[in-house]
Amino acid sequence: MKILIVDDEPGLASGLAQWLVENGWDTPGVAVSSGEAMEWANQNGRVDVLVSDVVLPESDGFTLRETLVARFPKMKTIFISGYDLSEHAGRMEGGLFLPKPVTGEALDDAIRRLFEPVAEPPHQAPEAVPIVPQAVAETAAAPRPVAVAVTAPKAVAVAKAAAPRVAVSPPKASPAPKVVPAAAPKATPVSASKAAPRPVPAAAPKTAHPPGPLHVAVPGSEKELPPDELVGTTVGNYRIEARIGQASQGPIYRALQTNMARQ
Repeated sequence: MKILIVDDEPGLASGLAQWLVENGWDTPGVAVSSGEAMEWANQNGRVDVLVSDVVLPESDGFTLRETLVARFPKMKTIFISGYDLSEHAGRMEGGLFLPKPVTGEALDDAIRRLFEPVAEPPHQAPEAVPIVPQAVAETAAAPRPVAVAVTAPKAVAVAKAAAPRVAVSPPKASPAPKVVPAAAPKATPVSASKAAPRPVPAAAPKTAHPPGPLHVAVPGSEKELPPDELVGTTVGNYRIEARIGQASQGPIYRALQTNMARQ
């Protein structure tokens, strides 16, 4: 940001510039007349903030501002003076004013205020107030649909009247379930005789295939084969102790039936 401080008191301009630099601002330009100010603006090609006394050699601060704004339309201005400038309010419009003596803190605050977001005018909020009475007036008309709601009980009454008619039909279907249990006891003797063969076909496929070569030793003298992932695990009531053989359908294990304590 390019800041230019113009004051016919060199000590004041340079003192304010030094304070701004020590507090994080870019080095401001310093001039003691409007001519020096124009020369600095030509060399730097831009002025973002003009801090100018009103009474200057060659030209006043108002004229200096108007000349620079013609070249830099976005330039902000802070006027400083030890005089009452109320009669020049029109030429100060859009800028800020700091009475002398000016401190570095006051100038820092003024520069920051120049770039603060412009808040919306507070008078805009009351404009929304008239909408509230309109909304209230619309809700006042809401009771009209109440007359429609009165017809709802008629529909309820029809539903209550129709309910007994629907309830008559279930007793007609009640004899059907009575026939089903009667047939079940008659089929019980037959199912008992048919239930016996069921385990036979279920077990037959498992043993129907001709067994392959089985290598199993006599209990107590078997040779244990290298263990696999099942050795040491428990399957149901059986704790697998060792792998002792190999059949066509898988390995053979020795296990302890834990619920009866037998191998």
